[in-house]
Amino acid sequence: MAWILHCLLNSILILPVISETISQTEYMVPQKEKTSIGKHIVFESLPIIPENHKVTGVAWVMQGYHGNTEKIQLELDDQGELVGLGFSGQHPKYTRYGFQKVENQFSLNIYNTQIIDSGTVMCIITVEGEEEYNIETSGRLVVVPGKTKYKRVYAGDDVIIRCEVPSLVPLGWKTHWVRIWWHDDKDNSKMIYMASFGQNVRQDNWTRFDSTKYELLNPKNDKVFDLRIKDVQASDTGFYVCNIAQRPMDASQKVSDDKNLYFPIGLKLKGTDKVKCKCRSPKPMLEGDGETLFTNGLNCGSRVEWRCRDQSLPVYTEPVASQKCVNGVWEPEFEGLPWCVFYTKEDPCKEFIERDICKAESKCIVEGETSDAKCICKPNTNGVFCQKQTESNCNIHCVNGNCTYHNASGHFSCDCQQGWGGASCEDSTGE
Repeated sequence: MAWILHCLLNSILILPVISETISQTEYMVPQKEKTSIGKHIVFESLPIIPENHKVTGVAWVMQGYHGNTEKIQLELDDQGELVGLGFSGQHPKYTRYGFQKVENQFSLNIYNTQIIDSGTVMCIITVEGEEEYNIETSGRLVVVPGKTKYKRVYAGDDVIIRCEVPSLVPLGWKTHWVRIWWHDDKDNSKMIYMASFGQNVRQDNWTRFDSTKYELLNPKNDKVFDLRIKDVQASDTGFYVCNIAQRPMDASQKVSDDKNLYFPIGLKLKGTDKVKCKCRSPKPMLEGDGETLFTNGLNCGSRVEWRCRDQSLPVYTEPVASQKCVNGVWEPEFEGLPWCVFYTKEDPCKEFIERDICKAESKCIVEGETSDAKCICKPNTNGVFCQKQTESNCNIHCVNGNCTYHNASGHFSCDCQQGWGGASCEDSTGE
């Protein structure tokens, strides 16, 4: 992993022979940390060190998702305390990282987290007793962008991921590298492409570039690194990050870190999201002598407004009996087509009657307050258009008898108990 932390690998170190390595992975806290760019996270190694053993070495190892490994060997004094570090244990060269030791507790602080920090974090403690051996603890770090916009494409399509070097670069700075990363929702990660600009000479790293899956659209352009993803499949979904690193042109100028710019974009397949019905704003639904609008009410809309031609305000509304979820949006189920040409201001019920909107011989009336047409249901029917039949209302009409509902006519009849008579069995016969 291209961790900016570097150990003294080029120095000549005389190390004792280590007889064995003991893994205590569970003693790294946290075992896994997922965070976003620019955060501060801490890994703590809490190894079990036997009595009469002395800590003689501390090293932190970072194994990146793309294969690189960096090792930072820390220096201890005769009392076993860390030395050579700055305030709060910050590394003297790379100030994004700090190290601390409190008795047998070892901490790694990573400030201003970057995507390049993602990988396995391992602490190696060397202890000495009757013999010398290592204790290893490890955890995982995943660094992702914050909020990310998504592209949605169909399986089999090609899609282009934009990656362009900003035109404005700080004075005295230059582009050091360009990388394109990929992450998925399961915290898998890989570097798709990298170009570095050492000594103002561009070097492309094609060793891991899958030309059967990806295509760099402008391979000779030092500013534009747009990437084509061919034949997109579910395994390609996740998010892609264009990472631009900048550093001073003057190599002698010391800086704690490169400046990393990140431009993320997510990728999803159409048709794979869970369908959810959502409210929507009123919009035209039919064209004719006017327009109809789906608007306010149950399930994000239960009436149709009719705005006829040359009318600035809705003049009539028609209730919608029911709705269904279509591709995540509530759609009304009409009892016909509400065209303005059939609807007259003088008689709002005319269209209801012609289209037989009021069912089961129910009656259409015009409400005085709204001037809207409305269906008045007969006994044993209900619903906006009286289209639902039920026997639950029947017995309320037969006080002292059993009610029978007649579907064909929409009427009911009462079978009176002995001693009662009349249409609703309310009259005593004295028997």
